[in-house]
Amino acid sequence: MNILIVSGRIGQDPEAKQTTAGQVVTFSLAETVFINGEKSTAWHDCQAWGKPGENIVKYAQKGTGVTLQGSLKYDQYENKEGHKVRRARINVYAVEITSNWKGDGSQQGRASQAEQPNNLPF
Repeated sequence: MNILIVSGRIGQDPEAKQTTAGQVVTFSLAETVFINGEKSTAWHDCQAWGKPGENIVKYAQKGTGVTLQGSLKYDQYENKEGHKVRRARINVYAVEITSNWKGDGSQQGRASQAEQPNNLPF
């Protein structure tokens, strides 16, 4: 089973391309990770087909927070130097917009601290 759930911010405006198989939307996702207590950023190449792709183009832009569900796919190709290169990509099949960051501190689609319940069992 190949299921992946990842949250982060879109790193570039999504790009839609029409192919013979339909429309594909490509974008990068920046995920904050902590390695040995140090904050770092992991970048993921993503592609979305069909309704998830349509929603990304319609509602997301660079800086938008999203949670993606998808599968990990590996592509292999030969670069200009003749070396085989293997690249991972997230094939998105569901997307949730978690915030719309505009650089002014405003967020949409996410509950504020005052609206979040304080009585969580964990």
